[in-house]
Amino acid sequence: MIIKSPVLYDSKGAPITSSSSFYQYRKPNARHAGALQNWVPQRLFNDTDAARERETISARVIDICNADPNANGVIEAFASTVIGTGLNPNYTIDSKKSGLSKEKIDLIKKQMFDNFKEWQYFSDMQGQKTFAQILFLLEKSLVKYGEYFVLLPMIDDDERPFSLACQVIHPMRVKTPADKIHDEKIRDGVEFNAKYQPIAYWVKKNGDYDDSSKNFHRITRKSGHRYKVIHYFNPDDPEQVRGISMLSPMLKLFRDFADYLDAELMSNVVTAAFSMFIETNADPYTQAQNLATITDNGFKSDNSSYEQRYQEMVPGQIMYGSPGEKPHPISASRPGGTFDPFTRIIKKAIAQGLGIPFPVLYRDFDGMNYASYRSAMLEAWRVFKRHREDIGTAFCQPVHDMIQEEAFLRDKLDVNYYEMPKSFFNAKWIGPPKGQIEPIKELQADIIAIQNNLKTRSQVITEQGGSDNFESIVEKIKEEQELLKNFGLDEQPFVKEDERDDSNEF
Repeated sequence: MIIKSPVLYDSKGAPITSSSSFYQYRKPNARHAGALQNWVPQRLFNDTDAARERETISARVIDICNADPNANGVIEAFASTVIGTGLNPNYTIDSKKSGLSKEKIDLIKKQMFDNFKEWQYFSDMQGQKTFAQILFLLEKSLVKYGEYFVLLPMIDDDERPFSLACQVIHPMRVKTPADKIHDEKIRDGVEFNAKYQPIAYWVKKNGDYDDSSKNFHRITRKSGHRYKVIHYFNPDDPEQVRGISMLSPMLKLFRDFADYLDAELMSNVVTAAFSMFIETNADPYTQAQNLATITDNGFKSDNSSYEQRYQEMVPGQIMYGSPGEKPHPISASRPGGTFDPFTRIIKKAIAQGLGIPFPVLYRDFDGMNYASYRSAMLEAWRVFKRHREDIGTAFCQPVHDMIQEEAFLRDKLDVNYYEMPKSFFNAKWIGPPKGQIEPIKELQADIIAIQNNLKTRSQVITEQGGSDNFESIVEKIKEEQELLKNFGLDEQPFVKEDERDDSNEF
């Protein structure tokens, strides 16, 4: 069925011919005049050029992050806030849809959580990182390179509770082999099928080898329904196949800012080391002759008298000049009064490009009150929360499903994995809370939310950083209550802030 544009008719039923261009107006920003005269954006007409530009940006990001504390601090801020100490699953299984009893669902929840917790310490293929550390690395890779690649091999090892493992690979290893550049199915190291779905990735074996396909691993994306590679990026444009670093629009600012700070620092070092500059009254001809005969050690090459042109001075040293020489003390007036406002503007531009308020990104809370700090945190948390949701949905959940499938095959799960709908194993991935400005108020808000059925106790415990499930928390609380009762100690009730007795405070 072909949808045609509507046709207008007059009072007699005859079609009215019209043209939409009659109502279109010229766009001033499309003119080539004035300040826009030389603005001609350059397009890329093939995938090879796009891949080359992406690799150049990645290399520059690596370089600036290795040398600039501001760029490296941005990456650490994202990873430490989004991931923190790790993400934990919080299950919400509907008993009516699953057809299972509440007791059975509670048992399965505990089994799934125990399976995940047992696996997370063996999640790294090399046995060096926990699952939380892998997530931390993935978030840093997402900010730094705009994407991450994780291989999911099955390792046969009796010491491992599960065979599933994770291997994080460097994004720059994924590229198109030189002899397959003209293969239309491969774009920037990603191979697609006829439906434009990614089916395989080309990973280079070693950087010392040439880029021919014999030095690449072709790893399929899936084996049946199980993932072998998880590749995630947040696309900025339609039909995009690889991620671009989040720092890409700010690279020039980072580089210029770093150079500016280095120049300012060097200027202050020079000012502190050299206390004065000596000006002589020699005529230009004699001055040129003297400079022409000065050697590297500060002496003339002939047998004439000693002539010093440059002298390294220890800070605080006093130099007595000769008659006819005029000292010019170098004033230590740098940085000037505009230094801090100027650098603050640059930092705000970087923060704006990342969508994070300046005080949160650079941890600069000077002169802020409670309301300003809270509003900045809420705005920043929208971005951090989206990143957490993305990594939970794109990586944590598929890996979690594969763990539970293997647990069923190992008789560690009392439900048939293949008979249950996929949504049965879905979890809400919760990490550390966004931070408490006033802990008493935050806790009171959680208590009110629980009393009005807006939050569950399990959710609050997980948000507060608890890594255990709710059942184990309740068991621990019961054990503590019994222990206190055995020793004759009463529980301390919650005391409201306005009921505190501060009479004994110094």
